[in-house]
Amino acid sequence: MSRPFLFHDGKLSLIPRLEVFNTFNNTNNLNPLSSPALFDFNGFLRVGVGDPRQAQLSLRFAF
Repeated sequence: MSRPFLFHDGKLSLIPRLEVFNTFNNTNNLNPLSSPALFDFNGFLRVGVGDPRQAQLSLRFAF
């Protein structure tokens, strides 16, 4: 989720962003060690499988 705030007739902007991973805290019982470390052939990223709910906040200044 992001929302730009414009300053000086739109020349400058401040953009806060919130990103949430595993929002509903679903458990994933796949064992990442029993398959390839990075990608499976279906494009599923297996690194970080089963991580708990996480959120990160960023702030971007564009000029």
